[in-house]
Amino acid sequence: MTTQDIDLGVVARGPQGPQGNTGATGAQGPQGNTGPTGPRGATGPAGPTGANIIKYNGDISGNGASGQTATFARSNLQPSDIAKVGDIVFDQYPNGNGVDIGFWRITSLSSTSCTVTGLSSGFTIPKGNKGDTGAQGPQGIQGPKGDKGDKGATGDRGPTGPQGIQGLKGDKGDTGTTGPRGPQGPKGDTGATGPAGPSNADTLKDLGDYTATASGTTSNSTYAGLPRTSGVSMSRVYKNGYPTPYGNVLNVAGVGSGQLLLGWSGTNSANEHLYYRSHRDNGYGGWSTWDKIAYVSDLTWANISGKPNVATKSDLTWANISGKPSIPNADDTTTVSSGDLNNYTTTGKYYMPNGVANYTNHPTTGTDMGDWFVMKVDAYHGGDMIVQTIYQINSGDVWIRQRWSNSWKSWRQINFWS
Repeated sequence: MTTQDIDLGVVARGPQGPQGNTGATGAQGPQGNTGPTGPRGATGPAGPTGANIIKYNGDISGNGASGQTATFARSNLQPSDIAKVGDIVFDQYPNGNGVDIGFWRITSLSSTSCTVTGLSSGFTIPKGNKGDTGAQGPQGIQGPKGDKGDKGATGDRGPTGPQGIQGLKGDKGDTGTTGPRGPQGPKGDTGATGPAGPSNADTLKDLGDYTATASGTTSNSTYAGLPRTSGVSMSRVYKNGYPTPYGNVLNVAGVGSGQLLLGWSGTNSANEHLYYRSHRDNGYGGWSTWDKIAYVSDLTWANISGKPNVATKSDLTWANISGKPSIPNADDTTTVSSGDLNNYTTTGKYYMPNGVANYTNHPTTGTDMGDWFVMKVDAYHGGDMIVQTIYQINSGDVWIRQRWSNSWKSWRQINFWS
């Protein structure tokens, strides 16, 4: 029962009655029609086709916010050789909370520089907590035994102990008796008496003239033509079949033999040659031919037999040398009617019979363009440095320029007189 305002006042509400039963839920009505499709949102920017993600080696100024631009050396791209316009570049640098990262797009690129535009504000990767220290690993196996250390220095020798007592002297042994002397042996035979020496012991005696035996004769015995069959002897040469008409021969006789001929010169105060020959230890083949011992004075070109056909000192003239290079005359001058002065890089002198205006790359300011001239070219350092000097005939003006490493400098007018 509800209360109701009346003119007489408010009547108190009575007690609330019991709640009524909940009515049954009605069946769900049919689904309504789908509402019309809302307008399509604006299409976002298309991502780059085949774009590379490239790191910048350092910090790009700014945080990569949209519209920011920066230019830097291309060599700072990592890697720089594959970079192209449209690629994404990111940079990162640490701060107190972690690592800041900014993103940029390459908008222009050359062989040396790169320009980028920011895509969006960068973000920070927070610093991670330090991980727990891992457990200590097991102890490694024992290493190999080290090398034996060096032996220490020997200590000082201790003091000598006291001398012991002298032992007893032993008894002297008995001396044995001397045995009986044996009988004397028989006297030996007396040897044969040797030949008597020369009367003067300091001189080898001249045994006189002995005719020389022929060389290469099979009938000559080992001692043919020698004064003795053994030992050293001397004999005289005096028109008796030796290579020189006069001289002395030293003969050495043994199982084999040899002869040394010391000739006398037929001219006063002059030397004769030495000769030598030998004989083997049998009678076959005879004496060898005499070999003449040459002096230094014998070693002349005329005395050499079988020598090749070679040039003498008098033949060594410039005119006789074939295949010689063409050596230019230092005073030679080449005449040039026209042309490009840049092409004259070989050392030399050039005569230009026409005015300066007929040649390209000539001096211009302050020169007489109709004046003919001569030009001197000097090349240095393998052609790296070229110096050209122009002397004008009528005006007497002098011009000079140089080229270094294929780059010509400007012409400069100079003056050697006042």
